[in-house]
Amino acid sequence: MNQKTLLTLAILSAGCAFSTTTLAGPQHGDLKQRLCIKLEDAAPTDLTVLTDQWFKDTKSGEVFNRSGNDAFHIDKDDIGIHCSEVELQGRIRGEGKVYFKFQVRERDDSVDIDSIDSWSRFHGGGANNLWDLEEQGRCNDGENRPGVHLYNKDKDNIDYFDCKQHDGIPDLFETTVYFTPDLSNVDDGGNGGNPSPYPEYYGADAWPWPEEMNYVHTNRVWQPLTGEVYQCEVEGWCNGIPDAYSPGTGSAETDNDPENNAWSLVPRDEWETK
Repeated sequence: MNQKTLLTLAILSAGCAFSTTTLAGPQHGDLKQRLCIKLEDAAPTDLTVLTDQWFKDTKSGEVFNRSGNDAFHIDKDDIGIHCSEVELQGRIRGEGKVYFKFQVRERDDSVDIDSIDSWSRFHGGGANNLWDLEEQGRCNDGENRPGVHLYNKDKDNIDYFDCKQHDGIPDLFETTVYFTPDLSNVDDGGNGGNPSPYPEYYGADAWPWPEEMNYVHTNRVWQPLTGEVYQCEVEGWCNGIPDAYSPGTGSAETDNDPENNAWSLVPRDEWETK
């Protein structure tokens, strides 16, 4: 084979490769997202939930918000899953972010009881895509405390209820963001309500809690078992086993030796509503 023939074949090969790449075009992924509130305990009062969602194509810088905002109500004593009727859908060419926002309020109030404003990294990989939630330190993949997680199903029909990165999520699979708001500071209007401006002590059912939830010095909590507010004085003990260090009720807190106490009682005139 002479040099002219070799050169001709090389040019044809390069042309075919260029043509194939050009026809294939850039990879993209088709996303679909829904936002839901998940209540593990009955709502202590009538609630209003405000939601919003949008997405951004990182490469082009384009932001897409096709009326992603919504508002819905949850009645007192309701429990379980409550979802927005708005579904976000679109296409990202390569890298992007899919945003979400929850604001939970008492009905007809303008102050948030709890909220989260975050996003998931999305990589459009063709027919299957990558999702990776930014949970802001509030992952509740165990679904037993306030926080957020995603529900996804991959191409092999494996379900994921967590905050981890997952690849192989098919185009237009409805990814759901579940948010469980912290309602511990909401008065239910009865004797069981929290009348203080401080969150309720986690309690024995939540122990041992994650390190990011640890109490620190000067944190204050409402103790429903005594109806009082306590302040953390010794961080290590405040996060110890509740049998010993539950504020106002633990064995080390009630043995009449103040040197053993992790918590100090806060006078009612410092927090009680007049």
